[in-house]
Amino acid sequence: MSDNKAGEAARPQEQPISSVRPIRPGNRPVDGGAYTFTEAEKDAFVEQEPGAEKWFRKWIGGPELLRRNARHFLYLKDASPEDLKDLPLTRERVAQVEELRRTSQFPEITAMADRPLDLVEENIPEGAFVVIPSVASERRTYVPLEILEPGTLAGTTLFVVPDASLYEFGVLSSLAHMNWMRQTAEKAEEDYRYAPETVYNTFPWPEPTAEQKKRVEETAQAVLDARAKFPDKTLASLYDDRTMPSELREAHERNDRAVMEAYGMDADRAQEADLMDLLRIRNRELTPAES
Repeated sequence: MSDNKAGEAARPQEQPISSVRPIRPGNRPVDGGAYTFTEAEKDAFVEQEPGAEKWFRKWIGGPELLRRNARHFLYLKDASPEDLKDLPLTRERVAQVEELRRTSQFPEITAMADRPLDLVEENIPEGAFVVIPSVASERRTYVPLEILEPGTLAGTTLFVVPDASLYEFGVLSSLAHMNWMRQTAEKAEEDYRYAPETVYNTFPWPEPTAEQKKRVEETAQAVLDARAKFPDKTLASLYDDRTMPSELREAHERNDRAVMEAYGMDADRAQEADLMDLLRIRNRELTPAES
């Protein structure tokens, strides 16, 4: 880990300083748990009401990401009254959400009471997307990111990079981004608080050649392949520095080198501090002048 205070001078930004897709928070249902089910709860619900099965989607928040599992969400935004006519148990859940929102002390929630099928805040990319936990433990050199399939619902404890490829996953998983996060994120006790304005939006991305980009994509895939060798281990275990398998660590180190080269640096000679100095300079060059 770098001790260089490279990101200290980075001013928070409303938009990314590099030409990349904006990051957004995950979905916020405000459903009181009425639409959210464990695997067992979903199975029991569907057994009683088989017609509801088509409306379930995977739900992954920060805890599910670290445990490598998923909950299930009854996503009804596209359901018509005709669709719900023969689903009395589902309609009960809708009524619970409507009542919860109607009695809320927050005006923005009560305003959604008449739209109980909608999420209060929705962010569902059409393609595959990268998720970043909103809280990162200092015990991890690498924050565990993931690429999720289209249609999966990311929870409020994740940030979403929409329509992201292996290249975005590789750069965001690299020490360049991890160390930038450690220098720019707020810290509460042993955890870093990832925030778009301070971390993602201020991060200066590389401008790789086609060959360099391909190399990052290859090393990013190698990271995912290394994880796949340990299907019974959680990401919490895989990314704890005390228990991280050597195969996964080596895959990340190769990805770090590929990203460093994408910044135009000699990975055999440059040090982490050199890269952080470069990021600080690039940040200052790309940050809009204060008005």
